[in-house]
Amino acid sequence: MKRSRVVAFLSIVSLASSLVAGCGAGPRAGGSGHAGATAPVRLDPAAARRSPQALILGTDERGGSTALPLPAGPHTVTVAALWVQTEDERVSGGTSALALTTRPSTRGEVRVGVYENVAGGVGPAWRAGVWVAASVAASVLDKDLTDFEFEASTAGHIDGASASALMTAGFVASMLGWTVDPTATLTGVINPDGTIGPVGGIPEKFAAAIAAGKRRLGYPIGLRHTYAADTGEAVDLVELARAAGAEAIEVADVHAAVALLTGKALPRSSPVAPAAMAIEPDIVDRLTERGMAWDRRVDELTVALDRATGTPGARALPVLGLVIQARDAHAVAVRHLEQGLASSGHHHIVRAWVAARAALAAASVIDAVAADQLETARAELRRLVAQADASLDVVRAIGARKPTTMGDHLLMLSAFDAAIDGWSFAGFADDLAGGIERQLARIAALPAAQRAVYADALADDVRALAVAAARAEAAVILAGDTVELEAVASTAYRCSLPAVRRLGSSFRAAAGSNLTYAEALAGLSTSYGRAQMAAAEPDYMVAMAGSRVDDASGAPRVLKAEWGEGSLAWGLFQLAAGQQSFFLGTGLVSRWYSLGVRPGFDGRAATVSQERAFLAMLDYAEQRTREHARAALVATGEIPLQARLHYQTARVLRDGSTADKLDALAELWRASTYAQAAVMLARN
Repeated sequence: MKRSRVVAFLSIVSLASSLVAGCGAGPRAGGSGHAGATAPVRLDPAAARRSPQALILGTDERGGSTALPLPAGPHTVTVAALWVQTEDERVSGGTSALALTTRPSTRGEVRVGVYENVAGGVGPAWRAGVWVAASVAASVLDKDLTDFEFEASTAGHIDGASASALMTAGFVASMLGWTVDPTATLTGVINPDGTIGPVGGIPEKFAAAIAAGKRRLGYPIGLRHTYAADTGEAVDLVELARAAGAEAIEVADVHAAVALLTGKALPRSSPVAPAAMAIEPDIVDRLTERGMAWDRRVDELTVALDRATGTPGARALPVLGLVIQARDAHAVAVRHLEQGLASSGHHHIVRAWVAARAALAAASVIDAVAADQLETARAELRRLVAQADASLDVVRAIGARKPTTMGDHLLMLSAFDAAIDGWSFAGFADDLAGGIERQLARIAALPAAQRAVYADALADDVRALAVAAARAEAAVILAGDTVELEAVASTAYRCSLPAVRRLGSSFRAAAGSNLTYAEALAGLSTSYGRAQMAAAEPDYMVAMAGSRVDDASGAPRVLKAEWGEGSLAWGLFQLAAGQQSFFLGTGLVSRWYSLGVRPGFDGRAATVSQERAFLAMLDYAEQRTREHARAALVATGEIPLQARLHYQTARVLRDGSTADKLDALAELWRASTYAQAAVMLARN
């Protein structure tokens, strides 16, 4: 098997080396650009992986990288976690010592340990926060969860997520062997993209920290002016700290948190220029062509919607919301396609099709129930489920591909991503249909005169089913389109199965921690609660499915048996599922906890309570995407097409409504994920 060479200058201690693209070959000429080296140095992949250093790729614009030495053995740092408690209706703050230990791993598996000295002393949100902290800490050093073993140890009873940003920065310091300033601490929830989100009780926490001798206090961006949990009075955190001889410092992300704790700047990749994220003209043409094909489908649905607007089903509020979504998205899509904004136009036209398709389907079921035609309603339910459950053949065709380039591997991941979305929604539609069928059976037992009034009562459930079925159907089309849309010349590369499986296990572990984190923050502790959340929040359902793909039934079990557990196709399918679950879980954490999203009439996000934090997250995610793009450029000689496609969609969406801005954030996270996957595949 041919081994590659990928050049990288190391900008400290005059160390020159290269990152080796696992089992692949070197960069092709031309394309997105070369790493900018002059004298390649070959390294054996296994030796490079064992090297006790963290390599931050592309820390200057010429493609240079920075090597940070890592301790050869375990290293422990102690930080002060801040908390609040309510007793006799009084809110007070406190501090607890927290020991964080990391060590290089030779196992090639994920190991995260949480230690307590009291049975049940650590609550679910805190425990999940340890996992997310470990995941984020590894990622900022361009490592994954399998590269280190992590331990967090505390005493007494503790819960909540407000120490997770502190733990992330502490884990980074431990991994690098850096010393933590004993007078520094911070509070905030770590978002899985590395931003630090809002928390409550900061004035009380800061008062306790100052009493414990802390003098440098970090708080999440946008919260300088906050409120005391005890009195409700407005508090300026900077003035509160200054009056006590301390300093309050705003920390936007994990890099700022590390600087606060250690006094050292954590190197980061130099972001590529926005122009480097451009899409090739032939890809724009392909996207525009596909967008126009979707537009013709939407036109057909629009004619049917116009005919249906006078029916009871189409007048139901859940259906009207879908009609509004469809028409708004269609108008934006047409405008963007005409303006040459192909990626955003394609995104909006697919969304318009899903909403229109779902609106028609939901209206037909509700109309049938209102007309006391229950058998017709059941037949429509069965038709929706049958349409949704059609992804298996498409996935088989994707799995039959024999990837020989980095682009081929990422294309398969992208196509699997869409197919997994389809499989998840098809299963969800089937579950929802079963529940509606049982409701129809109860309605059928009522006197005929009473049946019609239950049509509106079913509207929310029918809407959820119709949207799930439409998204499943769209995903099947998108998975097939991906094979043609994203076929580009790319770096010659063939990766071993162990490398793919190792990367997949790391993503699935990170995805599982994200999901547990989201559940803990949302207070989900029962199967019923999770089922209710899946109905209201489809991303939660897809994230759950992706994080458990190894043991899933249905299509994944069939494919696993057909391809073989040791096949590259199954390994890439697992990796795609973990990636998708990870970034969807990231969005859930942000919406449920950090941003305070509130829906509007049409079901889409209308407002966020933490506007400044939201805009900061968008800025950080945009920059971080271009940083990851630089790392991918250095590692493989090119910026993945998938990263550029999602980036271009996000650039347009972030100028839209609140819902569009949230979609932009998700698109940026997805873009970063593909760039990170390219780097990790190359490294492995």
